[in-house]
Amino acid sequence: MPCGPRRNRVWARHGSKLRARGAKRGHRVRSEDAGPPAGGSSVFAADDEGGRAIPLGVRTDTTRFEARAVLLPRSILLLYTDGLVERRRRSLDEGIGQAADLVGEGRDVALADLAGRLMTGLAPAAGFEDDVALLLYRRPGPLDLEYSADLDHLAPARRALRGWLEQCALGPEQAQDILVAAGEALANAIEHGHRDSPGGLVRLRATASVDRVEVTVADTGTWKPPRPSSGSLRGRGLALMRALLEEVSVDPGPTGTTVRLRTRIVHDEPAHP
Repeated sequence: MPCGPRRNRVWARHGSKLRARGAKRGHRVRSEDAGPPAGGSSVFAADDEGGRAIPLGVRTDTTRFEARAVLLPRSILLLYTDGLVERRRRSLDEGIGQAADLVGEGRDVALADLAGRLMTGLAPAAGFEDDVALLLYRRPGPLDLEYSADLDHLAPARRALRGWLEQCALGPEQAQDILVAAGEALANAIEHGHRDSPGGLVRLRATASVDRVEVTVADTGTWKPPRPSSGSLRGRGLALMRALLEEVSVDPGPTGTTVRLRTRIVHDEPAHP
């Protein structure tokens, strides 16, 4: 994509640039590798060389070009300064390949842990010679909501979770199973967890990795063991959750109860680290 002289001058003070735009099926990333700003650099791996250019601020009347790549659901984007991968007497491609391998091997771990693996796995024996900064992003990012324990908040929470699941590119049946199970956990937290302490808080958090989704529902109330009654569907929410998902755990405690729902993703399309 062409980038005119005016934007060339605007970005001249900042070096390489990267912009991202989100969509349901994939985030579109645009990059221009146009030389480092003072003290740093950026490398963007794409399928073509369209984003390569002379440094920003040089020949500001020149039309520039950007490279594009689509960040698929459950993919990981790694941004870093050159000190992470650049070594004396070793090709830059080798360092980039090693970083990509580590991201691929750790694509199912928390991003904070993956950052630690990268720093440890890429560190030279004598330590880094240059300052290192890195940024990891997994698409989609976590969903994190907190609201008062009121049934009026149940529908908005379900809508937010449904929209987040759409970004994960799950099959419709699996997404519905997760939504139903999480809805049961939310309803239980509101209706039963806070039956003796109205006005408490309920937190919904959802995360996705390359092959697993985890939804956590935590309340500040008191756990009520299920007591299914004959001829009634009430009290069967926990059994329903376990019928729909692979792993369901309940952790009651003095400050509240946490329900964790986990399931392995049935891949409809490949995800790339």
